[in-house]
Amino acid sequence: MFKKLPIIALVALMAAACEPEDPFQISEQPSDALLIGAWVGSGEITSPNDIGSNVNLGDQDRGFSFPVVINLRADRTFTLTTANFPTSYDDEASRLCAGSWFRNSGTIEFFAVRTCRALPLTKLTIGRSLGPNITLEASTQTLIGPTSGAIKVRFILSRE
Repeated sequence: MFKKLPIIALVALMAAACEPEDPFQISEQPSDALLIGAWVGSGEITSPNDIGSNVNLGDQDRGFSFPVVINLRADRTFTLTTANFPTSYDDEASRLCAGSWFRNSGTIEFFAVRTCRALPLTKLTIGRSLGPNITLEASTQTLIGPTSGAIKVRFILSRE
């Protein structure tokens, strides 16, 4: 009886090794799949002590807000298109940023092909919920008190 036990164990191991791969295996994380698509909303570049959404668009001490469309593709490329961005628009192409994106846990990082004025900080924290609406935020503020030249970037977006 005990002589057959090693043979049975060997047969079970060989059978397990020969099982076909799971045909329903997904190659990308489901959380990344939820990010893919077009996101429409507003971008804000403000001072770090502006804790709410910037509704005073004329208040230059606090920052400014502008419409934005961010398209995240499954091949890890992105485009960011702005309108009414407060620049001179000597170069019409400055309204469009393109490059690659990478998600790491609760952050998303953008690697633009060239300088993108609408994306001065490239590593943004993803808000608490990921569904039809999303908030992306980043800040240069690392100290308790405000510092000179510190900025906060926030994108408030909805799925298109």
